Amino acid sequence: TQRELREQRPTQAREMARVILSTTDLSTEIYISALRDLAMTDVLTLNKLPVQDAATQQSRDPRKEFNTFQGLQCATACKTKGWEIIAREDPQILSVAGYKNKLLNDLQFKRRGLSTPQWLRDIWSQSSATPSREIVVSSSAQRTDTPLDRVLRLRTFIEQRQWTSAANLARQILSEKRTPKGKSKSKLNCPSDAVYSQYVMAQNSRIQQDRKKFAEAQALLVDELEQNNCLPENFGFDKEQFDSFRLDARIWLARLQWEQSENAQAFHTARVALSEAADVQSWEHFTDAAKVLVGRVGFELLSTSENIALLNSFEKQFVSTESEEFPNWIMTRKGLLHFLEGDFEKSQQTFDSLIESTSDSSIRSMAFYWKGRNIRARQFVAESENAFLSAGRTDPLSIYDIFAGQMMSRDSGRASTASRRAFSDGWRMSFDRWMKTTLEKPLEIVASVPERTRSGALPNGEVEKSQRQFDLSLETSLLIYSLMRSLNFELTDDEFLTWVKNNGGLLPTVIRSEVATLRASFAKLNTLHREVLPRAHQIAWLTHAIGDHSNAILFVGRLRDSLGWDSDYLPFLYFIFYPKPYSKDFEFASQRCGVDADILYSVARQESLFQHTVKSPVGAVGLMQLLPSTASRILKQLPEFQDAQKFDLTDPRTNTLAGACYLRDLMSRYQNNLAYAVAAYNAGESAVDKWIARREKLPDIPFFIEFIPFAETKTYVQRVLRNYYNFKWIYQDLPKE
Repeated sequence: TQRELREQRPTQAREMARVILSTTDLSTEIYISALRDLAMTDVLTLNKLPVQDAATQQSRDPRKEFNTFQGLQCATACKTKGWEIIAREDPQILSVAGYKNKLLNDLQFKRRGLSTPQWLRDIWSQSSATPSREIVVSSSAQRTDTPLDRVLRLRTFIEQRQWTSAANLARQILSEKRTPKGKSKSKLNCPSDAVYSQYVMAQNSRIQQDRKKFAEAQALLVDELEQNNCLPENFGFDKEQFDSFRLDARIWLARLQWEQSENAQAFHTARVALSEAADVQSWEHFTDAAKVLVGRVGFELLSTSENIALLNSFEKQFVSTESEEFPNWIMTRKGLLHFLEGDFEKSQQTFDSLIESTSDSSIRSMAFYWKGRNIRARQFVAESENAFLSAGRTDPLSIYDIFAGQMMSRDSGRASTASRRAFSDGWRMSFDRWMKTTLEKPLEIVASVPERTRSGALPNGEVEKSQRQFDLSLETSLLIYSLMRSLNFELTDDEFLTWVKNNGGLLPTVIRSEVATLRASFAKLNTLHREVLPRAHQIAWLTHAIGDHSNAILFVGRLRDSLGWDSDYLPFLYFIFYPKPYSKDFEFASQRCGVDADILYSVARQESLFQHTVKSPVGAVGLMQLLPSTASRILKQLPEFQDAQKFDLTDPRTNTLAGACYLRDLMSRYQNNLAYAVAAYNAGESAVDKWIARREKLPDIPFFIEFIPFAETKTYVQRVLRNYYNFKWIYQDLPKE
């Protein structure tokens, strides 16, 4: 069909597409592919119709055009089996947006050697929502606006992320609202436009990552809110929105004051925010203020016993029952502070209470680890082993499994297992056996799809049909993969993955779509566990095998509880959950910069999930998520890049090299302390330098991590270290004879 399309023979292509759509027991994605080809034949047919005169062309209604086009589609396909299944499994694809985004986009035309006709581009552009435009406001128009009008205009800019326009208007408002010297502000009328403009200027500084300007602007905002009798209606807010606006401003100021080492001011600001949040029963803001008060300022300003007293007062004030996250945080912090104070019995009691009160495996694992630390501190070594074992078995492969294993001095480095290696015969042999594909034995590791064994009729016949369609898609994917791998047997695994990801041919295109559909459909088709397990493991394997490592990791992560880490599917979980793609690039960067390759894999897994083209909202790029300014500074230290004006950070080789050399510099700065270096990679060297200086009384790295003041950085460090130790364990070679 695609060959006929490339050779501009729509009649023949239409007939072939009709035959495919009329055939029973094909996968959904093959039906969609046939519908796509049919749609293109109809586009070619319409394109050959006589050109309309200019007046008629100008008056074309996109909706009518689409209806005419779909009429051609329906005449051929509406009564076919494929159309019926598409309408049931993916009805959105038959809408205007579905045709535009999934069936007739530029890439699909290009893959068939065609170009998108201009008339179709016109229809798509006319059917799209009109994009937002920058709003230009003249000075004369602004003078006739009310303060509320200007606030609403600023809010519109922010909602549309037009920060440049918002900042320009805010500066204009502030310049006209400046109070002359010697004239006091009136409290009778709220200058809401000036107050909100100050908020815009503060947020603009935050976006530009200028923390000093952000702190100054935030202080002015809080001052404006305190000095003016503003009401919710002055800003177009309801009471809850206005309370949130005021509390956010004060809590941000407390954080920024702490960053500037103004602990006394930060403590006062956070206390006021805590009190106000309790008054209006905004428990989310109460939580944020409490964490600033104890988690940041109090730890440095107050004694351990004073911090514990504050935490006790929070428990009495906090009444929200919506989430156990904050009560868990309070108990964890109290337990750690009791430990630092040397009251190991109270600390253990606190962690015992936490274990009893939560079902969250990650929290329980953490609590078991610190319980073990308390027992060990009281010299009960044998008794502490049980707590450490519980930490590992509660959450295997977690950072507390690793910390507990280190306390037990296990050869495996983890509490959940005594095995020194993940595979008795070494990872290389296991991996080769796992990926092996031959013509005689298509897939050694992937079994055929078992028949569903559910007895009795399902409550909904459509669900049963969808299950059948799901299994057809899975069978199709396995067959296509087996065929592709056999035809490209000379390629290495990395080369094959790259080929599948980048190839626009029929089979790679279909299998990418099939596997994406399988992941999306899987959650809707949950059935008996014995049927879920092989299907889940096959979907995860296929996602990994076509090089979609990020989705493979996420898929296995969501299935973790149902699959079980102690099942026969461990090789799949290990190799899929901790893959090593771009191995040549990572190994080259490791050797060039003198950094352990497993550190690089660990950072890349956390930063980008191995997506080499991904870009963050703040501009970080690629596998190692580097800012262009940082990458430029690092790469220009290398001879081969000294004269380069631009760097392609989406190139895996360039990106991993820059990330590796940056990590080498950080490891050198922190005397090879991996936790410090990784924290600095996330939060910056200056922040980590301050944390180290302010936390000298912390006895070891697990304590340092627990008391990292930025929640994002704490989680980041824990996960990168977890990744590192798991990579080391999984990919451990057999000892040389």
